[in-house]
Amino acid sequence: MIVFSDREKIKEILTHPEIWERVRNDRYVDKSQFVLPENWLYLTETGNEVFILSDTYHIHANIMPETRHKAYFMCKRFIEWIKMNTDLDLIHLNIHKKHENAIKLGLLCGFCEVGIQDDRHAMVLRFER
Repeated sequence: MIVFSDREKIKEILTHPEIWERVRNDRYVDKSQFVLPENWLYLTETGNEVFILSDTYHIHANIMPETRHKAYFMCKRFIEWIKMNTDLDLIHLNIHKKHENAIKLGLLCGFCEVGIQDDRHAMVLRFER
């Protein structure tokens, strides 16, 4: 897992049709208006996916369709990277209820569901320090 600094490539992945519908929110209806937050950490393993650690300690895994079969292993390495390279003891996920595979992946990676709000499953993972 390496820090991903190619902002154009990051934006290209995040606005890919297979990913965009999963990550956009009401503020970014049009792809051309999408701006990458400056204070978020972007990581990649192969350059074909973007893992994000936001400034509020939420994580986002954005994996292109052709590499989704490796999602579990890549997500586990992303979580391990966070554990080894930050002092965080808690990270968060919010996954819309329609993304059942992402919810299952979160649970497989060790996250615990702590509630549902606005059709989103709130999940947390605590690190033993």
